[in-house]
Amino acid sequence: MGRAWFTLSIVLVLASATVAGARSPLPPGPRVALEVLQPAVEAPAELAPDAAVRKASVEGKYQTLLSVIRAPEDLQNYTAFNDYGLSYTATWAGYSGLPKGHWVYVYPHWYIWKTAGGGRVPGPAAPDAPLTKRAWGPEQATGEPDTDQAGDIVTAWASATQDGQDEWLDLEYAATVTPVAVIVHETFNPGAVSRVLAVRADTEEVEVWKGADPTPVGRGKGVSILPIQAEVATSRIKVFIDSTRVPGWNEIDAVGLIDQMGKTHWATRATASTTYAAR
Repeated sequence: MGRAWFTLSIVLVLASATVAGARSPLPPGPRVALEVLQPAVEAPAELAPDAAVRKASVEGKYQTLLSVIRAPEDLQNYTAFNDYGLSYTATWAGYSGLPKGHWVYVYPHWYIWKTAGGGRVPGPAAPDAPLTKRAWGPEQATGEPDTDQAGDIVTAWASATQDGQDEWLDLEYAATVTPVAVIVHETFNPGAVSRVLAVRADTEEVEVWKGADPTPVGRGKGVSILPIQAEVATSRIKVFIDSTRVPGWNEIDAVGLIDQMGKTHWATRATASTTYAAR
């Protein structure tokens, strides 16, 4: 009996040491211990950005994507997919300043969402502020996403005409950052984003992304993550909309810059080529 108890004690000590070394968005627990002790998981092929965001939303369970961080090493603890749930962790995998939200792992990224099942992340109550944004004005593209549904909704920017010309949205940010990606929340007739310019402090414009919008045409809404193709420090970007190619008003709710630490910066000021608010 004494020898059996000694052996069990050693096993418990080793298991505790293993768990203590594991990284988890929430304090380590038995769930993590079970995952850590599993055999090594083989890395799967990465999904296309749009497919990965779709999977990370867990069939619409989560809405309003706040941040995306790359953590391929978490595959061993969380497998290729893990609907972790609510976490208040601000520092993870070398990133800091992360928002509180609902975490979902789709290899090799964590996706942090603002809402789950219609409920928002708990937080301190804020006083009511007067409405200062015009319906469909470019200022609707500032701040965090606040248009949770697809459709022609006043809390997103819309151009003056549906398909009269190609459009652009000029966005300014409170801090100068070197972004690794631009995240665009499209809420009506998505799929028209075609190009992004970053504006340097000396006003030189640098093309940092150009290509096909990852959100397919015909979808109700989408979140497009556009990887930056040049290292540029900026506090202002210009997003181009191929409006004549994608029928209907191509409405945008928010545009964020994801910095090198995984923090998402939301625009504080926006202007546009045209706006329905001026009609």
